[in-house]
Amino acid sequence: MKKSTLNLSVWAATQARHLRDELTARRDKGSISVETVVIALGLFGLATLIIGLLTAWATGKLNGLT
Repeated sequence: MKKSTLNLSVWAATQARHLRDELTARRDKGSISVETVVIALGLFGLATLIIGLLTAWATGKLNGLT
């Protein structure tokens, strides 16, 4: 019983240090670069253009049926 309590207390004492080291190691992993934002905006613009063209084409075809 004493051994498990000792193990738990050692684990709890070192957990904060372990988490701090982990966060320091991952500091730059989640950052978004300017290039990623520009590419995402470009793809969004391209998708918007394609959807707009398809909608206009479909609306023109539907208007031609009447």
